[in-house]
Amino acid sequence: MKYPEAKDTLDGIGHWWLRREWSECMLRDVEHAVSILLSQGLILETRRKGLPPYYQLNHQKREAIATFLKGS
Repeated sequence: MKYPEAKDTLDGIGHWWLRREWSECMLRDVEHAVSILLSQGLILETRRKGLPPYYQLNHQKREAIATFLKGS
């Protein structure tokens, strides 16, 4: 993993990590992908009052993340 300590919002994921033309359609795709990763415990969500949540790797799930990535 190139940036294991990275954290970002849904908007940030789309703009900076996916590096594609950002659109509302893509936001739905990113939300869906984040939902799947959250449901499997592979990423963590941090909520902050008045700000959008941000997401980061769950370092306790490194082996599961590696397995997930190999299956992609």
